Amino acid sequence: MIAHRFILGRKGGFFGGHQNFFAALTDKDSALAQTRDDAQTRILPIDFDRSPTSDTGYSGWVQFDDGEIYIANYVVDDAPKGQIRGYALSLADFIL
Repeated sequence: MIAHRFILGRKGGFFGGHQNFFAALTDKDSALAQTRDDAQTRILPIDFDRSPTSDTGYSGWVQFDDGEIYIANYVVDDAPKGQIRGYALSLADFIL
């Protein structure tokens, strides 16, 4: 899994460009693939920063022995200053 923020274009999008936070479920072969046709990935939206000064990112994650995945992320959203948010998910959130 790769946790990442998606930055829109060179101009950044409306109110800055650090608004979207995603997780990508993939494997090593796909991450090293030379072409898009050789890669398999499933994208899961995790969060959206609604702040006019949005700045999501700086994420990290860990998967425990029971399969549960915990993600930490920096986000501004509805607070006057940045905050750390946590998310818990499992592979069932990607694939039924």
